[in-house]
Amino acid sequence: MPCQCRGTRLAVRVGAMPCAGAAPRPHSRPQDAWPALWSRDTSTIALPRYVADQAAPDRQPRMPLPSLKFTTATVALNVPVDEPTARTPEVRDRLAQAFATDTQARLEPELPDEAPPGVAFMLLSGRSSQMEFSQIQATLELEFYDAYRTKSELCRPLVADKARALLEAWARIEARPVWEGIVIKLRAPMNEPDESPARHLFETHLRADYDGDAIHEAKVEVALRLQDRYFVTLAISPYENRRVQLAGPSPAGTIRPWDGEVVERGVEVTLDINNRYGGILEKKFSRITKEDFVAMNDLAWQLVDDVAIPFAREGTLNLNTAHETAV
Repeated sequence: MPCQCRGTRLAVRVGAMPCAGAAPRPHSRPQDAWPALWSRDTSTIALPRYVADQAAPDRQPRMPLPSLKFTTATVALNVPVDEPTARTPEVRDRLAQAFATDTQARLEPELPDEAPPGVAFMLLSGRSSQMEFSQIQATLELEFYDAYRTKSELCRPLVADKARALLEAWARIEARPVWEGIVIKLRAPMNEPDESPARHLFETHLRADYDGDAIHEAKVEVALRLQDRYFVTLAISPYENRRVQLAGPSPAGTIRPWDGEVVERGVEVTLDINNRYGGILEKKFSRITKEDFVAMNDLAWQLVDDVAIPFAREGTLNLNTAHETAV
């Protein structure tokens, strides 16, 4: 059965950092090695679709990926830019009251009347969540701990419940969102000396030899359109966390790129889904309901389990699975 997911794009970004004084090697630049695939305007290598579709199903990556764990989920709701909410003390009170039992309110500095509507005027923080409100956007960020980090069946209802509360709170100030989106992030630490996030991406997704002296990083990104409603982006990239100790108060901008100690590095997997494709097709806004959000949330977590994780681990992108999941 042919794949019904339209608009698929697979790209890999490669950063090269040759050693100082090294003589140029043949095909030292991606555009020299793959001239037919190089896109000058985006600086990405658009890989032919058969790289994903014809991957051997029993092929194992030369560098296995450690266990992926859920780190965060971010929900965003937007009203049209010409329908901004008010940012009065009464609005702040209503929002704070909606989450009074499990959050603490922090008001941002008083904004001048001419401040853009996208600037946040209120932030609510809980033990593992944070909400931010501007005149045109409400965002919710959840951090996952303990059992939630390994079980999507726990994360899915938690995100749905929190987002429903966010919708209800925004309705108190007469906000009627038309855009909805979720970004889910997972991480697999790779801290051993013989482990390399870039090497995993090269060997698993590019099927290419890895030159540790030249390759700085690699990123794989796939963009899909599903159900005539959703844009879905899958991205796999390296990450690192640094610990920086400051001797005393430090002015902004004094931390240099080489400062600090790398305490963790690994591979980060991101799934980003939103409903903008449907608005573009229909050429009109559709008001978001709780049922709309639950449907998108369910789809997002199914795509994580059935498509994103296998793609990150094995380099096999099963687009038929993506379509079947979305039906």
